[in-house]
Amino acid sequence: MDVTAVIPAYNEEQRLPKCLSSLYRQRLSYGDLRVIVVDDGSTDRTVHIARSYGAQVLYNGTHDIEIGKSIGLAHVETELVLFLDADNWQPDRTWLETAVQALITHPQAAGAQSCRFAYVPSDPPANRYCSLIGAADPVAYYLGKRDRLMHSEARWSLPGLVVEANNQYCVIQFDEHSLPTVGSQGFLTRTSLIRSTNWQPRLYHLESNLALVRAGYCQYIMLWSPVGHDHCRSSLELLRKLDRNARLFLQHSHERTYRYDLSLLRAASIMLIMTTGIRPAYDALRGFLHKPDVAWFLHVPYCLAVPWMYAIRTILHISDPRKLKVTI
Repeated sequence: MDVTAVIPAYNEEQRLPKCLSSLYRQRLSYGDLRVIVVDDGSTDRTVHIARSYGAQVLYNGTHDIEIGKSIGLAHVETELVLFLDADNWQPDRTWLETAVQALITHPQAAGAQSCRFAYVPSDPPANRYCSLIGAADPVAYYLGKRDRLMHSEARWSLPGLVVEANNQYCVIQFDEHSLPTVGSQGFLTRTSLIRSTNWQPRLYHLESNLALVRAGYCQYIMLWSPVGHDHCRSSLELLRKLDRNARLFLQHSHERTYRYDLSLLRAASIMLIMTTGIRPAYDALRGFLHKPDVAWFLHVPYCLAVPWMYAIRTILHISDPRKLKVTI
């Protein structure tokens, strides 16, 4: 099966070479690999780098990553499509071949992705933290919606039913309530499947996968081989990205169908758990004992800061939506 990788990018000259290099090193015995980079008006060498690797370059210009994904998908001519961000990379050169073979073996599966992020000891502490807890957002961690395992978890322990497990991957069955935030950071799926969802003008990976689950495509292949994610270089960058994501989510909430089943009581309970610091400190210590790294303890200040940041953004949205104009 031929595969097309779709990579939205904006001013990614620092991280795109690592992404493309690891992608073009992938072994694929079952077909050819094509790469589409959807540039969002970069002012650096992003376009030059993409072309130097032989990627097809498309143009977005809306400063909207979901529109970029949709533009890329519209130009895919292969049976399979791989959604990557420019800050992703593949440590294992057999990752793509394993994912393709898994989809061939499981024709009813909605897609395939890694079940954990790669851990790199030389990464900045904030990025190591995201890899260690399996999420870039501590709120998603306590909501039970993360789709990656922590590095202290040896087997699938997140919501969903384990249908099959072998030494390369496990097959997990979800329903619309247990479905985590699957579908990005290295997600391989059938082009026809993702096009059967509402993918224009914006392709929201959460909404598309929720539609697939509702249509009966409930099984997801979770590869043990990790995916690299150079998400942030500092705590400030991480918090800025979380703030941006919150503003975007609220700004386009009328288009979203994926729900976090968050009642007022549950929201208050999670905020209390996170901001008192006791449970986050316990979780950080437990993770540290399994895999010693001081980055675990960033969990405590992030848990103190992020819920309040989200609460303020929500209040601003309710009181004056014009304050949510996004600049990237």
